[in-house]
Amino acid sequence: MDGQHRVYGFSLATTKLRVPVIIYEGLSREEEVTIFIDLNTKQKPVPNELLLDIKKLANAESDQEKYLNDLFDLFETSKESCLREITSASKKVPGKISRVTFKSSFSAIYPKINHLELSKVFSVLNAYLTAFDEQLLSLGVQNGLSNSTILGSCLMLFPEVFQKTKDRYTDDLSSKSFSAILEPIFSSITSASFKKPGNSKREFYQKMTSALKNNVEIDF
Repeated sequence: MDGQHRVYGFSLATTKLRVPVIIYEGLSREEEVTIFIDLNTKQKPVPNELLLDIKKLANAESDQEKYLNDLFDLFETSKESCLREITSASKKVPGKISRVTFKSSFSAIYPKINHLELSKVFSVLNAYLTAFDEQLLSLGVQNGLSNSTILGSCLMLFPEVFQKTKDRYTDDLSSKSFSAILEPIFSSITSASFKKPGNSKREFYQKMTSALKNNVEIDF
């Protein structure tokens, strides 16, 4: 009824294989056609969130997937995590960050962090995201980081904010230090913009980085 390509593929095998099959008996031609149509039109793919979970269990992840999955697990389980209450590991849930959203957002900085110890990366990023979330709350924006546009653009902004924080506070990479660097952004951009950031992470990032660059202090 279906699976002809797989049958042909198995016919080329050079070793014996156990092949699971489903067999229908006593069907009319009409029933066979109906099942064939159902099989080829109503099947739904496994959610991407679940696939990432399964690949982890199967040790079939790429280096990047493994690193970001492990980082996601820290943000989901650590008591210190500012994202702990708004993550969902294996499925999409409104108002929560799935593995797929997390991976998409954090991929922007993966090349800059993949050589670093995971626990240290978590500590610094958690401080940064805590500061960002506190600034959002000051504008009355609840759970803003669960919005994929805000989270994605926030992570794109991280290298610039990190460098400015490092320049000003050296080794003090606390949420308080990050917050001081982020403050001009939230003074320039309205709460309405954060409540409705649109769908383009790149455009919202450019909006924030512009606000950050326009706030240049000259001191002698």
